[in-house]
Amino acid sequence: MKENIEQEVRKNRPQSDMVYHKFMSVGPKITYHEMLNSSKLADRIVPNILQYIKDNGLREGDKLPPQKELCKIMGVGNCSLRESLIVLQALGVLKSKHGIGWYIDRFEPKSSLSFLSPLLEKFAGISSIAQIMETRLTHEPLIAYKAAEHISPEGIEMLERSLGKMKENRNKPGRKELRDADRAFHKILAEECGNDVLSIISSIMSGLLFDTVMWVQSASNDDEVLLYHQQIYDAVAARDSKGAARAMKQHLILGWKFLYANHIIQDKYVEELLF
Repeated sequence: MKENIEQEVRKNRPQSDMVYHKFMSVGPKITYHEMLNSSKLADRIVPNILQYIKDNGLREGDKLPPQKELCKIMGVGNCSLRESLIVLQALGVLKSKHGIGWYIDRFEPKSSLSFLSPLLEKFAGISSIAQIMETRLTHEPLIAYKAAEHISPEGIEMLERSLGKMKENRNKPGRKELRDADRAFHKILAEECGNDVLSIISSIMSGLLFDTVMWVQSASNDDEVLLYHQQIYDAVAARDSKGAARAMKQHLILGWKFLYANHIIQDKYVEELLF
């Protein structure tokens, strides 16, 4: 009876699931060349290199095989392989030593993926301030909540310094120093929240936000902005998660109202819809 059930499960298992288990099983594995045949070549080389790194337990500082050998392993040509290696270099996964070869680099998602901000803005057309603000409203209160739980003493000190720089540069022409300190404040919260996924999202959204609204801040009320940042800091430093999330939400709502009042955002946000 048990054997019949197992046979039926294997029979109805999705093909993709079977391929995955075949590849990840302790028995014979499909080759990287066979994996390439399942999709477009350009879409598969980078994942295959990453899988090779994982399969061989390569760590930061370890050297990849020579390109000629790696071409044979992957079943691809030299030009296609080199393009993929360059992509992984741009992502911070690999680094090249001229005349020596390719090495595993220290991959830090929070900084390595920040380049997605201009990419999304310039090529995907994601520059709508309304969309950016809606996305911030979904995750930044949670970041503040989590930061209050997980922030380190060093993180609190960095947060205090960023807030101090904001105060020093309030109402100054250009507002570059204030904007930079504001960005650093939110970055510290994200990095100290204890959730790498939230931190990565915040890194991408931060680039989109500050690139897009740089010109808007010249008309914003610095005193109100600083008031809410102070409230966020006080709650985080006191380990008051709910208070930190509430202050962050009110800070973002203030920003939305300002943008709406100045006809930069067309939709009047309904606060009751916020969770």
